[in-house]
Amino acid sequence: MTVNIDHPFNASADQLWDILGTPDRVDWVPGVNHCLLEGDVRSLNLPGAGDIKERILLLSDERRVIEYSCFEAPGTLQSHHASMEVRPTASGCRLLWRAEVTPVELEDFIRASMAACSGRMDVRAMRSASPAKCPPDSRSATTRPASSAPRPRTMPNPSRTAPSSTVQATSDRRM
Repeated sequence: MTVNIDHPFNASADQLWDILGTPDRVDWVPGVNHCLLEGDVRSLNLPGAGDIKERILLLSDERRVIEYSCFEAPGTLQSHHASMEVRPTASGCRLLWRAEVTPVELEDFIRASMAACSGRMDVRAMRSASPAKCPPDSRSATTRPASSAPRPRTMPNPSRTAPSSTVQATSDRRM
């Protein structure tokens, strides 16, 4: 089952990417107040789902794309792969968010969660206040510091298999 969101924003692509391109930023996820980011693994408690772990598979500042996969969750989740891409438009930007999830019974929950997140991103993208991030004591040294600092990246792990055949090979660094 695939859920696609194509959501317009009245903010610039850079403003929205500052939110989405920061893996330890969680203020746009309803009900999530903190996370733990260790290397390429983000752990958080998602309302309605419980404690989950996601692996950041790709983070491209140049293309404004993040790909991630939930690999640990309570309940019936069998597989999950998602990508978010921010594209500039004449009036702001668009978020193209795609989630491939099984089983199909999770579709309503996934669709509602993605819609709620998109709504919160609208508000956050227009704010000028500092973003809420993981508390400093729970952040890994590999996470991005302040939004004005360059984003650290890790090189691809050659022992990890490719996340999906639908992912195109690029020169972007895989986490």
